Amino acid sequence: MLRVFVFLITFGVVFSASLSCSHDGRFYSSGNKVVVSCTDCICEEGKIKCPKELVCPKSCSYQGEEHDHGSSWLASCNTCVCDDGVTICDQRQCKDRCEVDMGKTIMAGDTFKRDCNTCTCEGSDVISCTKKTCHCVKEDGSELANGDFFKDESCNQCVCHDGEISCDVGNSCMKGCFLNNMFNLRHGEKTKIDCLVFQCNNGTPQVIENVCS
Repeated sequence: MLRVFVFLITFGVVFSASLSCSHDGRFYSSGNKVVVSCTDCICEEGKIKCPKELVCPKSCSYQGEEHDHGSSWLASCNTCVCDDGVTICDQRQCKDRCEVDMGKTIMAGDTFKRDCNTCTCEGSDVISCTKKTCHCVKEDGSELANGDFFKDESCNQCVCHDGEISCDVGNSCMKGCFLNNMFNLRHGEKTKIDCLVFQCNNGTPQVIENVCS
């Protein structure tokens, strides 16, 4: 009689488990809710049944910030809403501000740089800028973009800045010298090591004087 009782209990557990559902390592009894990929599903006689396609609504990224699906926020004087990964904003013009490069908003009267020109927010997204020529023209007629570097015929470092070329002075195309693992000399420069005076001559250090003799 004891064996039969145990068998019935064991059989009952097996029968009940056969009607449960398994999802992500968890078991759910028949009739219980199962959340699958953001969707409320239900366990029915060992099978998980869902009412619709298992898709989670996407969040939105706006000016470096994440917003959940369905959330709303104020951007300048406009209201934005996240709709499954798509940001939808009002298109009103704000009288006291402007939307500038990369979606940044500035107030009326604020200034910012575009290349070498200074721009001013007049409000209502109206922006006025100076009209400087930002590129440079070299003596050979070639053009340089604002911020470009080059070396002139004397090996001086030059840069195009706001339409004008400026160069370092005093450099030479002659080679420098590295002496005694200590001294980095320009062409024509001298240094003294012990009794010897060295001078750099186009990459070659030469002894020009012995002060001890």
